[in-house]
Amino acid sequence: MSPGAPRAEQRGVARGVARGVARGVRPGCQWRSPSRTMRSSPKRSRLPPRARPGCSASLWALSVCCCLAAVRGQNQQNQNYQPTVNTQYGKLRGLRVALPSDILGPVDQYLGVPYAAPPVGDKRFLPPEPPSSWSGVKNATHFGPVCPQNIQHAVPEVMMPVWFTFNLEVVTSSIQEQQEDCLFLNVYVPTEDDPQPPDPQPLDPQPPDPQPLDPQPLSL
Repeated sequence: MSPGAPRAEQRGVARGVARGVARGVRPGCQWRSPSRTMRSSPKRSRLPPRARPGCSASLWALSVCCCLAAVRGQNQQNQNYQPTVNTQYGKLRGLRVALPSDILGPVDQYLGVPYAAPPVGDKRFLPPEPPSSWSGVKNATHFGPVCPQNIQHAVPEVMMPVWFTFNLEVVTSSIQEQQEDCLFLNVYVPTEDDPQPPDPQPLDPQPPDPQPLDPQPLSL
């Protein structure tokens, strides 16, 4: 082997390495691992897409609107229904009202129902008398007048509890119409979804006789 053979072989290997490097790395670019530059296809991605805030807010607003519409429709339906009852003095027409509760159902209210004759004139300081009968159907959908009273300065504010002074304005607004003819009742009747509730089990008035105890000897 001639002395120039090793040099020629070294030059061939150097050229092969240079060509391989030139193919993998281009001038002006940094070499990156193929595993890092690989991107997964959108079709093969198993990660769920992120929820958009605008979409969730729209769904929440839509659900609130549906609930309000249902409550408004229920209240409108209750206001359209006016129950009528018969009393010994005449017929009364009430109003069905929904309560602000998810547990309790609506109630039938009869407001301003007279339970005694007006205590006016000669009857002012006498025992109450039965009310007079009426013909037709009496409208009982509004509160009747209250007896003359004044609660603003009846008791000093320092002696009133906090819950009473907090609701004082509400009570004052409900006693604006005051008259001597003030003997009225406000009747609230609960309604039931099931018109025929199950009959309760009859109670046994006689309890069972107690059984005598049979003492057993203890074995040690």
